[in-house]
Amino acid sequence: MKYLNRIVWSIGALAVFTACVDLDTYPEGDTVMANQKDASMIRSDMNGFNAILNFTDVDNNGYHFDFGIPSVYMIMDAAGPDVPCVASNNQMAGPQGYTNRTYTSAFAYLPWSTYYKYIANSNAIIGTMKNAAESKERNAYYGYALAARAWAYSELIQAYALNYAIIDPDTEPGVPIVTEDTPADQINNNPRATVQAVYDLIMDDLDAAIEMLDDAVARPNKSFIDLAVAYGIRARVNLAMHNYAAAAADAKAAQTNSNTTLLSRQAVSVPGFNSADIASVMWAVLVPETSRVVTTGIINWPGFLCSFDLSNGYATGKPSRSINQPLWDVIPMSDVRKGWWVDENLSSPLSDGLTAPDGTPMAKKQNWEPYVNVKFHDYQNIIVNGGKNASDWIMMRREEMLLIEAEGLAMSGDLAGGKAILEGWVKANRNSDYVSVATSAADFQDEVWFQRRIELWSEGRGWFDIMRLNKNVVRVPRDGYSTFLETNQFNVAAESDLMVLPIPSTEINGNDALEVSTNANPNVPVKGDGAGLTDGVVN
Repeated sequence: MKYLNRIVWSIGALAVFTACVDLDTYPEGDTVMANQKDASMIRSDMNGFNAILNFTDVDNNGYHFDFGIPSVYMIMDAAGPDVPCVASNNQMAGPQGYTNRTYTSAFAYLPWSTYYKYIANSNAIIGTMKNAAESKERNAYYGYALAARAWAYSELIQAYALNYAIIDPDTEPGVPIVTEDTPADQINNNPRATVQAVYDLIMDDLDAAIEMLDDAVARPNKSFIDLAVAYGIRARVNLAMHNYAAAAADAKAAQTNSNTTLLSRQAVSVPGFNSADIASVMWAVLVPETSRVVTTGIINWPGFLCSFDLSNGYATGKPSRSINQPLWDVIPMSDVRKGWWVDENLSSPLSDGLTAPDGTPMAKKQNWEPYVNVKFHDYQNIIVNGGKNASDWIMMRREEMLLIEAEGLAMSGDLAGGKAILEGWVKANRNSDYVSVATSAADFQDEVWFQRRIELWSEGRGWFDIMRLNKNVVRVPRDGYSTFLETNQFNVAAESDLMVLPIPSTEINGNDALEVSTNANPNVPVKGDGAGLTDGVVN
């Protein structure tokens, strides 16, 4: 990793150790070395750490799809079955059409670099906190950094390797491991660790993080990982590993330790999902108005997802994110979430009556097309907000933890318990007519997946669910209709080489332990060559 890791490590060092000069210098003027810092001196540095997930490098790379972790999630969800884009200015056309499955693609590079930058900063903080004086504040930062590193590796391994449960994790190559203890001479020659080794590191970090955070000061805001979020991350990882009983226990602990409430039917009957202040949000990327992703005007997640955005973004003039009609059709009319997207007549209870300042209905003003989303509102819920796209990005909600708990219980032998949790929540908060019809754990898992596809639509969980459940990507069901552009109306088999991202060329060229032929993941061609894309035969 001599190219990528040199950049990553230098960026990490700068972000963590020079973020705030007054905390890095003694009154006498001597520089504070990393191993001399205590927890209070690193407090300001942590804000820079959080900002990594809300970073754009568009000024240097020119990529309008580069706006931090929301961009990574959109890249992944674009490859799935549920988030088509019909706009002519679709910046996610590469992953939507699977033309990004080559090791030279920017779409293969961006997730890789985003996660490794975050890992580098985690390593820097972990190295510092190891030597810091014991305190509740130190435990907060130490635990946060451990959990943050585990989160990054957990998503990295799911993006660049196949489902943990369908491979031999002891032999299958994963991703290179870099920790605070990695020797400098290994950076240029760092082979892919096995999938199991990566998961072992993840679980070790999370176990230690939970122990630390259980005796820590309260976090300053929701951009920090606290005890509840650490349990939530471990619940996700256990789910990915099919450790269902452990996933259910962690998800329950995440809910118990979070100061959150489930969103009511009334709360989701209006556009929203744009603020860390929402009652069920456990973890979020905070987006200040001064952030570069905001001042770019269009290079931010609301510019891609918010169909109300009149002033800035790729959603202006033509909607950029819809739901695939086959999924929308099977959402019951009694489910409040059906209104998160407009129907074939461009109508939804969430958007009917909303107008632009000149009185024009939003559907007409924005040239909406059928099934466009009205789930995500503009910044501060103001249709004209002065050109600001400073909405927070939600990283974890309590509803996700409830769904993990229900699935985990059912898949570990307590089908009745899982059904009780799912039915109780859906009936009370989303669809009063809902009744689970599953008679087996496998059927119930599919019911939960259906609920997740609706509830967490375009929140960054969709692709990880497909991978962990070993599902085919079905954009065109057997009856043959789809909201995707015609060129993207194909299906992908679950174990196709297309399902994993190739390791980017920047890493291969700079890491002596990697070669394209054996270590890059398959260099996948585009549709039409028989490499895994089909025309509707995979269901």
